[in-house]
Amino acid sequence: METTRQDYEIRTALFMVADRGQFLLELRRIMETHDATIICFNAMSMAGLPHAHAAIAHAIRSFYSGSPIAKTLEMEALLYAAGTRQCADAGAFGIQEGENRAYVCCCPPRMEIWD
Repeated sequence: METTRQDYEIRTALFMVADRGQFLLELRRIMETHDATIICFNAMSMAGLPHAHAAIAHAIRSFYSGSPIAKTLEMEALLYAAGTRQCADAGAFGIQEGENRAYVCCCPPRMEIWD
């Protein structure tokens, strides 16, 4: 499957997370409401925006070709970002409690999610 940047949109963001579990639950609710996937990459662990684009493109290709490592597109993208097959190692590439400088990906793009 060939991916294009029309399949997803990435924006930069700065936000605080008081409780990581609650934050992820809220993201899951938004994803279900809008039938989309939201992936938050820790920008401080990434080699720039091209790294985020490469991770999501590889994850989409892998996930929808039927050969993913992870059960969700979000974790698949974090695995590609981290360059590992170990979910525990990919956590550093996701959001953390406290201040987060992030690349936030919406797949497929949904303007209402950004609102």
